[in-house]
Amino acid sequence: MSAISNLRNYSSNKWLTFFEVQEYKAKIKKGSKSTEVIFYKSTLFDKDNKPLKDADFAQMENKAGIQKRRLLKYYHVFNIDQIEGLPEHFYKADDKQELNIWEQNEQAEQVIKNTGAKIEFRLQNMAYYTPSNDKIVLPIKEQFTGATPFYSVCFHELIHWTGNEKRLNRVLQIQDKKLYAFEELIAELGSAFLCAQLGFEQTITDNTIYIKSWLTALKNDTSFIFKASAQANKAAYYILNPEKSALRAA
Repeated sequence: MSAISNLRNYSSNKWLTFFEVQEYKAKIKKGSKSTEVIFYKSTLFDKDNKPLKDADFAQMENKAGIQKRRLLKYYHVFNIDQIEGLPEHFYKADDKQELNIWEQNEQAEQVIKNTGAKIEFRLQNMAYYTPSNDKIVLPIKEQFTGATPFYSVCFHELIHWTGNEKRLNRVLQIQDKKLYAFEELIAELGSAFLCAQLGFEQTITDNTIYIKSWLTALKNDTSFIFKASAQANKAAYYILNPEKSALRAA
């Protein structure tokens, strides 16, 4: 959510749902609009279609009758700058951002390396993929608060990278808002799939323009989410299996 906080010039990266605001007996400022947060996780279901606890995941995944499903839920949240009447500690200024040292995930690092993608790290707050020079630009690793935020962003951009005409040949353009929103959704879902595959928990968030475009498209085409999921799965497979994917492309 830090990207949206920076985009909207909020003073902090603190967010609450409408019900949490009510619990604190606070008030959302008039005219404030919520931001959509989409949560993704993999869940196991038993033969009676009942979800199993996360604690049982590793032991139960390969047992007969157990099914693994991907679940998506979305919530509406408000930044504390949009809320009045919260306890005082919510409004205290965030500490100055510091560079963080966190332990990298060797499996994830190997997956990234195996793609052969050109990745450049810069001390800045933007992450993007440029089709014209086929390059990904990311903030330096120490700017991320941990492994999960870093890899989710990196995988998001790698999913974009798979769309290049030399690979899966998706339409990568910003002129058409619906196509752009569709590609962003593919990237967010693909990142979530990769994070789940590698054992990270993933919260899918993105620029409000993309989310609202996605929701608008959903109203007009109920198969939109399924089309995006199919493309995201294909892109994730390409990243996890570069040799097989190269043979298919040939």
